[in-house]
Amino acid sequence: MAVEVLVVPEGVTPIALAAVVEEEDTYLVLSAEPRVRATPESLASALAAVRRAHPLPPGSVVLRRGTPVRLLAVVHDLALTPSWREPWIASALRGCLRIARRLQLPSLSLPPLGAVHGRFDPERMVELLRDALAGAEPSALARIWLRVPDDRVVPIGEAVRALFSTA
Repeated sequence: MAVEVLVVPEGVTPIALAAVVEEEDTYLVLSAEPRVRATPESLASALAAVRRAHPLPPGSVVLRRGTPVRLLAVVHDLALTPSWREPWIASALRGCLRIARRLQLPSLSLPPLGAVHGRFDPERMVELLRDALAGAEPSALARIWLRVPDDRVVPIGEAVRALFSTA
């Protein structure tokens, strides 16, 4: 079964969405809540936890269960310039598809990875998505919602139509 790829403005939330992919960095800073919350732990134990923290491998995907499921695609290393690398984006896309297969997810929504917090070409990301889908094992995944900025809906939609019309 072919996966339908739809381009929607980033503010649109599809109904009955099974999973949301978010762009992330090696320390999961980009998805952290911006507000500070009081915690019962001491400052010393919090600082010790920070010292013990290890970066996640670029290209990996972190699963956060819930409704919808959150998939944190680690495509940035904030110590580097640029912070993203194309192989990391390709690897994260493949990882998202493996998790979708394992969890039997029917749909997922994702931004143009590398372009939310970086300057990776969204149209190139569409090519990487096509390649990841072509190499993926069959799954329950039927629809991918690609969330893009309003001013990019038309050009990225055209890229999706061109790349997926022959698939």
